[in-house]
Amino acid sequence: MPQPDVDLQLIDVTTPEGALVAPEWLPRAEGVHRQLRDRLGPDYVAKMRRVFADGARLVVAARGEAVVGLGVYRIYEN
Repeated sequence: MPQPDVDLQLIDVTTPEGALVAPEWLPRAEGVHRQLRDRLGPDYVAKMRRVFADGARLVVAARGEAVVGLGVYRIYEN
């Protein structure tokens, strides 16, 4: 059985309400996020702040100070 990647950390960048609790990770996530969503506008931080204000959350997967993956998601009842 493969061993888990002990160097990988999952970091909640936002609260469930969309407030930034680890704002230093937002600019670090930009490069990875642009690989996944190549049509993001030029002001990434402002765009993401609007997305978070509308209820989205961000979690990053990091090795040390480098973001290697991320997820932007919303939780709602259907």
